[in-house]
Amino acid sequence: MENKFNDVQNVVKRPAADDLAGIVISQRYRLERLLHIGKQESGGNFGVGYIATDLQDGNQRFVKVVDFRKRLHSLHELREILEWAEFEILMHKACLRMSKVVRMVAHGELAFLEEGSSESYNFICVVMELGQGDIKNHVDYAPEGSAYWKLWVLREISLAVVQMERASLAHNDIKPSNVIRFASEGDRHSIKLGDVGRAITKSGSGPFDDWIWAGDPRHKPLETLFGYQEQEWQDRSTAADAYMLGNLVCFLFAGASMTERVVSSLPPNLRPGTFVGSYRDIIDVIRHAWNMTLDKHIIPTIPEQSRTELSSIIRWLTDPDPVLRGEPAARRAGTLGLDRVHSKLERMARRAQVFERLTSASR
Repeated sequence: MENKFNDVQNVVKRPAADDLAGIVISQRYRLERLLHIGKQESGGNFGVGYIATDLQDGNQRFVKVVDFRKRLHSLHELREILEWAEFEILMHKACLRMSKVVRMVAHGELAFLEEGSSESYNFICVVMELGQGDIKNHVDYAPEGSAYWKLWVLREISLAVVQMERASLAHNDIKPSNVIRFASEGDRHSIKLGDVGRAITKSGSGPFDDWIWAGDPRHKPLETLFGYQEQEWQDRSTAADAYMLGNLVCFLFAGASMTERVVSSLPPNLRPGTFVGSYRDIIDVIRHAWNMTLDKHIIPTIPEQSRTELSSIIRWLTDPDPVLRGEPAARRAGTLGLDRVHSKLERMARRAQVFERLTSASR
């Protein structure tokens, strides 16, 4: 059953969106403290975030509050922010059964009616399960750091991508700050993908479906830097998620963005913003820069016991040509084979776990 609320509260003076600590929404979600933008524990920077307590079960939640009325000075901006907020809720509903996507718990409107006023001031609220923060500050780049943990993160996020792909969705904004840690069960780390508000729909019904890119530009696929986009859904959207999954491998092991490394390796006259020709015209040059980035900066950072398999996976996922991305055998059969990549990552993670246990026991 959908948990939707419409809470109207009488006040002397309406509080601002970033001054709601202490407010109880729908007699259930007590807003405890404001989170800094960009530090939210369930992913996403759209709106203001709060840690909240669910008074019904005692669990902590993450609550995103969107002040769409603040944009009333521009009717276009008002419509845009409303559309984006409603679309994010729609995407959360579509992902409710996905085990590796941060789950929406409730949603609705919180309205304040000031004394003497006949019109309330409304905020859109989305209540989500609360994680323990993103992975950015939890990556150990020391040579003795756990490869198992990194591979398990990739195992979890690859499953999230597969789950969204099966629902004809592409996340479109996979990056470290949207990879959220949850409480571990023994040695099983629980990782989920947050912030589905920029997702792309195969049906073409989403507000970002016609955009070249709606996600974070620092992690975007190489082709989108040059305004290039394939027409087929799989080669445009699923292939973009594949690229960002590969880019996540680079972050976890090398602390680097494939996109930024490749661009910095290009001749100045062929970089985005300067080059005005077709992406296809310079794809061989980009491939050379990509190969050089992998060989010099990425692959050497992968532990030797995982290097051969994981370097192949990175190449499959981040190929400069979106039509070539994916597991090779699956590509020949007409898919990207991200389910196969997920299975390979799971096997690699389990082998790394055994290797690390044996290594630790021998010390």
